[in-house]
Amino acid sequence: MKDSDFSILIDKLLEDVEDKINDLFSSEVDTAKSGNVLSIKFDNGCNMVINSQNSIQELWFAVSNMGGFHYKYDNGRWIDNRNGLNFSELLSKCCSDIIGRKVILDF
Repeated sequence: MKDSDFSILIDKLLEDVEDKINDLFSSEVDTAKSGNVLSIKFDNGCNMVINSQNSIQELWFAVSNMGGFHYKYDNGRWIDNRNGLNFSELLSKCCSDIIGRKVILDF
């Protein structure tokens, strides 16, 4: 994939994630996007950071108390390069665990 295509893809993903998180959890979360970094802070103190590593065309996702995950774009999905898990599934699980109710996010 060309670097410019990756940048467009990642920008849209970060915007979509921020919009969806704000729509679902507006009273429970603060989000801030700066360049290619999206920070998500839940009222209970849990934090997430989603950012891109353009030079290696990866999406990185870090969650307080869970560590970090690295994703490559493959056939329309962001797949963890260590365990094969889908980004949307892990983000959904993390948000569900943090707020205490089932959430399904799909990007």
